[in-house]
Amino acid sequence: MKEGYLTVCSTTLWVGHLSKLVQQDDLSDTFGTYGEIVSIDLIPPRGCAFVCMNRRMDAYRALKNLHKFRLHGKQITLAWAPGKGMKDKLWKDYWDLDLGCSYIPVDKVTTQVNITDLEE
Repeated sequence: MKEGYLTVCSTTLWVGHLSKLVQQDDLSDTFGTYGEIVSIDLIPPRGCAFVCMNRRMDAYRALKNLHKFRLHGKQITLAWAPGKGMKDKLWKDYWDLDLGCSYIPVDKVTTQVNITDLEE
């Protein structure tokens, strides 16, 4: 944890290089093995999806264990994605892709910022 920063850790994974045959149920079955899924946003034209897990630990285990996993014969790619509350361009400079966390300087968090929204 960094001193003077608000740390917001993501529970959302970006899943790329999906076969056009992949359905939401395929992702639900695959990721559901690791824990409760909050939402799945499948984007077939882009061949990707965003899978939001309920707990950070479950998302981390899925990220590690599904590395090089194949769905419908095609190897998928996984990476951390900012949660919905962190997608605002105001926060993009604070995102650390490798750690899947945003480190926001405390002085950027004003009374207008709803911290609960950032966590989503």
